[in-house]
Amino acid sequence: MHQRFAIIADPHLHNVRGNYRGGRIAADRLPGGMELRTLADTVQSTRLFNESEAGFRAVLDDIAVRGIRHVIVVGDYSDDGQDESVAASLALMQSYADRFGMRFFSTVGNHDVYGYSGRSLDRSFLLEDGASFLVSGSRPDGEGVLFNPAMRCRSYAESLPRGLGFFRDGTELHWETPFGASDDLADRQYTLSSPDGRHERRFIDASYLVEPVEGVWLLSIDGNVFVPRDGDFDLAEDAFDDSTDAGYNALVAHRPYLLDWIADVSRRAERLGKRLIAFAHYPAVDPFDATLEDERRLFGRTIFVRRTPSKDTAALLAKAGLRLHFSGHLHIDNVSQQDGIVNVAVPSTAGYPGGYRLLTLHDDGAELETIRVTGLALDPAILSAYRREAEQSGLDVGDLLDAGDFSAFSIRHLREIVHHRFFAKEWTPEARAAIERMTLADIAREGAGVALSPEQAVRFAAIPAMRLVEAIYIARHNAAWRLEMPEDERASFDALLDICGMPAGEGLAASLLRIFRRHFRKDDFRRLTFSRDWEIVTGSPETGAIRIAR
Repeated sequence: MHQRFAIIADPHLHNVRGNYRGGRIAADRLPGGMELRTLADTVQSTRLFNESEAGFRAVLDDIAVRGIRHVIVVGDYSDDGQDESVAASLALMQSYADRFGMRFFSTVGNHDVYGYSGRSLDRSFLLEDGASFLVSGSRPDGEGVLFNPAMRCRSYAESLPRGLGFFRDGTELHWETPFGASDDLADRQYTLSSPDGRHERRFIDASYLVEPVEGVWLLSIDGNVFVPRDGDFDLAEDAFDDSTDAGYNALVAHRPYLLDWIADVSRRAERLGKRLIAFAHYPAVDPFDATLEDERRLFGRTIFVRRTPSKDTAALLAKAGLRLHFSGHLHIDNVSQQDGIVNVAVPSTAGYPGGYRLLTLHDDGAELETIRVTGLALDPAILSAYRREAEQSGLDVGDLLDAGDFSAFSIRHLREIVHHRFFAKEWTPEARAAIERMTLADIAREGAGVALSPEQAVRFAAIPAMRLVEAIYIARHNAAWRLEMPEDERASFDALLDICGMPAGEGLAASLLRIFRRHFRKDDFRRLTFSRDWEIVTGSPETGAIRIAR
């Protein structure tokens, strides 16, 4: 056997040549005739909107050059489930299927389809002069607002693609769902009730199992969960909670039939000698290197705390037989393990660090490689539009707009997210004030209680503590950052960690040092070798596992 599978995550394709405005603003009033999302929204989001298609296309080009024919997409193939975004994403993938014979197999993400009702959206777009206007799927026309009923994320029944593996296409060797052999959506539904039992709703489950080539089973798990709420609501989209934060924690609680199906699939795969590759939008184990207890204690239920599966949830998935599992959603690049599950968190093609994963199957095992795509140019017209917006609004984005290519732009974008979103909105005022007055010398003294030499004191006093905050989030998004960053920058952080060790204590500085060490001092996971039953046989020389710093 020699089969290769590319795994990509969260393309979030926004069509800059689309018609989200419903044709109600002349093209000559738009920057270069393009429908561009605002820079203000971009630095609040973990994805790059206007650069998303270029990032997606660059990855697909690299896959094509390598002659890879099977592509797994772990959800969020569209910006937000709008018709314009979904159509553009599907058309792009179909063009590679037509030209290169690629076959795509996807799961749905929380941005692709929404329950039985869909949901309306509000999105801001740039004008040529740097001002912006809002397109709303629910609000009437008004000052700076355009109503367009198409500005919405469609429901499963309306928008689940006929391709991408969700339905039979006649080429597969085997295909099934948790409910049987039928691909009719009427036969692929489950029922959930509100906590008080007054409201009962039927939802579509897009999960499927497919055998695209002899001996390989792809298990696509639809991890979206929509739980009816107590009470009565005017809009159907408000009548249930979604799983954007809950992921597998909600799945094991509300859809236990899926655990039974996963267990049955796992047993059959083992009995029949099939190589089982599972994927879902959400991670199956903690992908954050055991840092979340410190984060929860410092800042409460941050976005990362809320989106992490519990140990009990991972144990249930392991008991059901999951072994190799690919996930997206968090836009991070990492490999984590628990109870026999290897969870490969695949980075978004629309952000830092970008790229994709390449899985090569052999008779006696497999290899997993991280592929980075570099040298992708930025669109100067988009950069010019950003500059006009920043000039008009006074938005401070540091050196973001001076980036020379997509790679530089994406890491600078992540730094801006840290400033405009994570640090500004999730940290306590006390923690922000402390960081703003501190340097790395203060962090070392207060966090680890170390006495710095005069040379060390001078070196670390010249580096603001905010650099450590940025570094924590960069290393969290790319656990291989230490191996890819500039040597002088790495030397400073390595020196800090060598001096401070793994400090005890619950203070801010000690906690940040522990969090950073666990992200930063992780074994290299960019090329792994697996046994046939998905045990890692390269990684740490002692254990064959991916270690995090303790």
